[in-house]
Order: sequence, then structure tokens, then C-alpha cells
Amino acid sequence: MKLPLEFPLPNFGECPTILKGDNFVVASVTTWLDFKSITKTISFEGHYKNSIIEKEARILASLNHPNIIKVFYCGYYFESRNIGEYIIGMEKGNTNLASLLFEDKTFELSFLNKIDMMLQITSRMCYFHDMKVAHHDLKPENVVIMDFEVEKIKKEGYLHLKLIDFGTSKIKVKEYEVPTREWPYGTRGYIAPEVMKPKYGPFIEMDAFKVDVFSFGMMCCDILIQDRHDFDAKDIPKNMKSRMMSLQSINCHKNLIAIIKGCLIIENPSRRASFDEICEKLKECKRLVLEKRIKNVLVASNFKVQV
Repeated sequence: MKLPLEFPLPNFGECPTILKGDNFVVASVTTWLDFKSITKTISFEGHYKNSIIEKEARILASLNHPNIIKVFYCGYYFESRNIGEYIIGMEKGNTNLASLLFEDKTFELSFLNKIDMMLQITSRMCYFHDMKVAHHDLKPENVVIMDFEVEKIKKEGYLHLKLIDFGTSKIKVKEYEVPTREWPYGTRGYIAPEVMKPKYGPFIEMDAFKVDVFSFGMMCCDILIQDRHDFDAKDIPKNMKSRMMSLQSINCHKNLIAIIKGCLIIENPSRRASFDEICEKLKECKRLVLEKRIKNVLVASNFKVQV
């Protein structure tokens, strides 16, 4: 994909709102052609190819799904002969899933809300994997909520989620591959154990799709428990046991626990379920919950009539 040199630049405002930033990437709230947007910029010097922003834009431009963030613009400009910035603008969500789960205590998520969120994430991951794209960094911070209006959500019972941050994603995934970076993809607490580099020796072969499944399983624990977990990379089985105990302590539906266990298999990652299988199981779980709710409503109605 050839990036343009000339395009309308976004308006950062007089006092730019910086969402996150480091030595490589800065994300800011901007306006572009009257659209609210999130703009990522990365400075470069000299050779400007192979940027993570260019990679992210290329992936986003090739995907079309209601649960994937839309890209508005992408290009680069020069400040001098060989110094400039890559720039990519995307639609803006209202908040991210991490804030809703761990920080915002004013909005109570119902059990059906949580199942539906997991279904939305599963649906988009089915699409990614069908397109031979592995995300590599699934976590609540990389899921945004669109049109977050509490009263509207209470009335309709629906939260619209979209996945973001494709800078570390892998395209044209093979069945098995060896990581090519000197550090593992993903985020501590969500990264699959087989992706972690051994203390001695090189990376081992991994299935990038099954790595996404493990991260999704950890996200499901977050969604259901709504609490941050301490993660010790040296004792992953202990961490998994702790998460399962937390799910049982909140009387989590046994079908959901079985689904999550199927995502977090450690000894043989190839035995982890595919997202197609997870999606079907979540739909069945949602059906059972709805049937139980309808039955309870009917029983309550009959009781009132008898009284």
C-alpha cells in the first residue's frame, strides 16, 4: 500500500488530549473533516518504510467488519529532508473495555451483557482468522465501546464493541511459526505461555491463532469477574487455577467455565478450541440463559395471577 504525501491533516486543537504515548507512538484525540477521531503519530528519521503504523493501516484497510475500528486517513509528511511523521486516523470510541470493567463502577453489567460482549469479540476474531490475520495483543485496553450512553444501553441492553491496535498483528499466518522478534508479542497477563521466550534457547514454534484464543480466555475472566488479576509469568498453572476459583466464587455458569477452560489449555495449545467453536458454544450458553430468564418471568406472572 502506497501512503499519500498530501492529505488534509487532522486538527489537534490548542491543547491536544494525549491518550497514550511513548518514544515510538503517540495517540491523540483529534478532529478531521468534522469527524471526531483518534490520531496515531510516529516520528521517523531516514528510511521510513516498515513502520508499525503503516502495517496497522494496511491491515485495517483490508478488513471490513462492524466490530473492527474504521480507518479515516493514513499517510506521512516530512518536516525536513529526511525527518517526518507517519500519521493514521481512526474513528473514536467513547471508552475502552478496561475502563468499563475496572474503573467505572456506576454502570452495572448484566450477565447477558457480558455474554454478548464475549460473542462480539469472538465474532470479529472468527473474521480475523478467516482472513489469516492474528491480532497478537488481545486485552481489554484494545477493545473500545462505541456510542456509550448509559440510558440507551439500559433500554436496549446492548454495548457495541470494536477491536483496535493492530500494530503487532500478523498477516498471512501459517499453521505453525517461530516468533521473529527478540521479545514476545502481547501483554503480560494475557500472553500465551508458549510465546514467552525460554530462559535458555530460542523461541519455540507456535500456532498464532491458538495464541489469540488463550488471550481471549484471559479477557473472558476479566469480563466475568470485573477485577484485575496479578499474573506471575513463572507459575502460569497457578494463575489459571486462581482465575478458575474466582469464576466459581461468583457462581459463573458451568458452560462458560468449560468454554474458558478450553481456551486456557497450557500443555497442548493445539487442543484449544477455535473461535468458530467458541462462538457456537457461547450462542448456546446465551440461549440457555435467555430460556431460564423467560421461564422465571412466566413463573412470576402465573404466581401473580393466582394471588
